[in-house]
Amino acid sequence: MGVQFTKSARRSVLSVHEAIYRTIESRRSDEAEAAMKHHMRETAAYFEEKFPNVMDQVVAWELHGR
Repeated sequence: MGVQFTKSARRSVLSVHEAIYRTIESRRSDEAEAAMKHHMRETAAYFEEKFPNVMDQVVAWELHGR
């Protein structure tokens, strides 16, 4: 897709994903849902601001090894 993240940004995203995972693991479904929605809104806003053309691209998922 043409988007590359710095090591710092990848660590930040990992931290958010781990926090969401912990809420799911703790069976706090309402909190997990809210955290995921917030994360996805922030992600979409980031891409729209920094990489506006990426949001219009179709993602082609390929199954490797099949």
